[in-house]
Amino acid sequence: QWLVNEGNLQVVANCVWAVTVTGFDSKGSNNLQTRLWDHLMEMDVRSLSDQALNQIMYTKAVARAEGVTLKDPPTELQMRLGRIQPLIQSSKRQTAVITQLHELCFDHDVEVSPFEDTPGGMLAIDMACKERMVAI
Repeated sequence: QWLVNEGNLQVVANCVWAVTVTGFDSKGSNNLQTRLWDHLMEMDVRSLSDQALNQIMYTKAVARAEGVTLKDPPTELQMRLGRIQPLIQSSKRQTAVITQLHELCFDHDVEVSPFEDTPGGMLAIDMACKERMVAI
């Protein structure tokens, strides 16, 4: 209860992320995940770095993928989230495969989100060709 009421911004963001990815206490209407998220959405998030904003964006996306509905961030936070670039890092091996697929004239998108309204990133499909309905 203390964390939900008194935790500082980064601690709350880290904990809601941890609870979300582990699935710990994420069921029911008054679960820890929802209480932490709601508290985070009421905090002043103007000082958060882009990396922390990515964490918030990924938390919402992972929760959605798990069938958990978290309330939408306030408008100001949604605008900030819309301006950041997801932290995407392709490995050397992935980059080589992408290059080879292009050389074979297999046109595809890289780091594609499975959701229409969520940027790519942690939940991204590495490579996808919508025309051929192929995803890697």
